[in-house]
Amino acid sequence: MAVNVDLSNVKVKYDIPHIVEKLKTKVKELQPSFISHNTDFKLINELKKKYDKFENIVLIGNGGSVTSFHAFHKAFSHKLKKRVFVVTTMQPEVISFVKEDFPPKNTLLIAISKSGNTVAVIEALLALQENNEYKCLVITSKQGALWQIAEKNKYLALEHPEIGGRFSGTSEVAYLPAALCGIDIKKIAESSEKLYNKFYNIDNRNTAAQTALALSSLEYNGVTEIFMPIYSAQLDGFGNLIVQLLHESVCKLGRGQTIYFSSAPESQHHTNQRFFGGRRNVAGMFLRTKDSENEVKLKISNKLQKVQLNDATLKILQGEKLSKALEYEFSGVYQNAIRKNIPVIDVSVDTADEKNLGELIAFWQLVAVYSALLRDVDPFDQPAVEASKQISFELRKNKR
Repeated sequence: MAVNVDLSNVKVKYDIPHIVEKLKTKVKELQPSFISHNTDFKLINELKKKYDKFENIVLIGNGGSVTSFHAFHKAFSHKLKKRVFVVTTMQPEVISFVKEDFPPKNTLLIAISKSGNTVAVIEALLALQENNEYKCLVITSKQGALWQIAEKNKYLALEHPEIGGRFSGTSEVAYLPAALCGIDIKKIAESSEKLYNKFYNIDNRNTAAQTALALSSLEYNGVTEIFMPIYSAQLDGFGNLIVQLLHESVCKLGRGQTIYFSSAPESQHHTNQRFFGGRRNVAGMFLRTKDSENEVKLKISNKLQKVQLNDATLKILQGEKLSKALEYEFSGVYQNAIRKNIPVIDVSVDTADEKNLGELIAFWQLVAVYSALLRDVDPFDQPAVEASKQISFELRKNKR
């Protein structure tokens, strides 16, 4: 397994036979579109060649339209040559920044909206395309306003797959911009598909199902919050994706847990106070890479080795690997939680490469679906999200 999960420090019983049987029964009734979808890799390769000349990519979208791509891009941004900016707001300062910093002659605009009627996406696109200067393509439904805009302005339009935005990370929605950036999407697809093939096998080897069972049992026992420190700068982009998958899929009918994440070890300087000192309704779910692609060793000069550091000197840091130092930071928090009887889950991949991240995104998608089924809610709708969208649209119509 590329995704490693340690559930040994979840003290509540979660592998309860009748609950497992319930999940098996519910899974048999599903045929998730994100699993059955066949991505058009030939088309993606053609578009990659067509638009490869552009040095910059500006992606316009909200929520699931951009969170999966952002996770991939964040993981590989340190070694990609193209500049990427993701626009998730119509804030004037952001639009002005893009216009000033991303000139039309070497920038490709990509606007994504499953419905085609996401007003914020349309507003941002119209603001940037005031003079129709940028080369632009859209991914959207043929029934929405965005498709009509594309037709009238002669933008290339691709039909959005029949997949909910938050589950579209292994489709053209995330793969096309990722491929344009030079990310090896075939490796991502191959490893995610391997995990998808295990969707119906609810057993001890299905770590996504086991994780969902553990989270559900924790909630049943009063753990309503999950704190997720991310001990890898390359995995930071997965934070928003995981929050969206679990909140939108699970939190319905008064059920589901609040997930909040933070970059670590920075989180140790603020949210550790909440984790260890606040209400005992929280569990920890740590996300990290075990190994680093690069390594840095500390070299402490002779004149600094005697400098006092707590009850030791700087000499103890001589030759230390920074990857090992990061592991010490993680272990300090993890072991302290175990000592204080706070439930903790360790989710890790060996390295942040395409193979591991393909499995990681599939893992969280499956955790979200299983988690929703265990709480008897629909994994694929988000009714509470739509109401606020409608209110904001009414305000636009009435110009209040």
